[in-house]
Amino acid sequence: MKLFRLLNFILVVVLLLTACSSANSAPTLPPTSSLPQPAVTIRSAPDVNAALSAYLDAYKADDYNAMYAMLSKVTSAALSLEEFAKRNKDALNEMSAGTFDYEILSALMNPLSAEVSYRVTYHTVLVGDLQRDMVARFSLEDGAWKLQWDAANILPELAGENALRMDYRIPSRGDVYDRNGNPLAAQSDVYAFYIIPGNVNEDNIGSLTARVWALCGISQDVLEQDILNTPDQYAIPLCEASPEESAGIRSAAPSGLQWAQYTSRYYFEQGSSSNIVGYTTYISADNLR
Repeated sequence: MKLFRLLNFILVVVLLLTACSSANSAPTLPPTSSLPQPAVTIRSAPDVNAALSAYLDAYKADDYNAMYAMLSKVTSAALSLEEFAKRNKDALNEMSAGTFDYEILSALMNPLSAEVSYRVTYHTVLVGDLQRDMVARFSLEDGAWKLQWDAANILPELAGENALRMDYRIPSRGDVYDRNGNPLAAQSDVYAFYIIPGNVNEDNIGSLTARVWALCGISQDVLEQDILNTPDQYAIPLCEASPEESAGIRSAAPSGLQWAQYTSRYYFEQGSSSNIVGYTTYISADNLR
């Protein structure tokens, strides 16, 4: 009887231990598939100095189509190609700049914008070399730097819709005299002579051609043929002379001869010394004031 009770007791303990073990065990779940690793791509911004160099090289080549293609969307939306090209051309013409050189100084970049400082030296006819330091501002659009252009990218002084005007004056050249004080080249009243063939009197054509030969050095035979072969109202130009040189022919006033008077730099003695003094720079006291 005691043995039977012992067996029952052992059976109960085993059942209890089995139940506790089942209760404490966590259910086993099927393994889940792991998520893919995210793809990370690191791209560096394009070279903003190269973008500015490309723009300025196109400017040097007068390639306004290429320049316009490098402008930002905001700039091109506000400015047509024709107006853009005109503003650049007008400024270069006003400066009398035939060529220019540039130098890139420094750049400041962030992920979406950049600023590049640069120096331009315009080679002008009127004022020599004209040098300016400027700043080009870029925005990153579709992976490329685009210039936020305004007129200050031509000259800083053009910012704010300012206009460029070159005010220059050419001083009059000084008078030139020979060793005896006679003028070789000077400002003077000048008479320009010409003939209207239809007004020439056949009776005095010889006198006319003789006086013209004496003043202008034109062959009488050549001039007479010109008079006969030129339509009546077509002027035949002759020469220019000072008041003193032409006093005799103007006093005689042969028929057919006419003249116009004006003031200009005149080479006396029919310009015989122009090859000597024509390219001479003469500085007078008046020019130094």
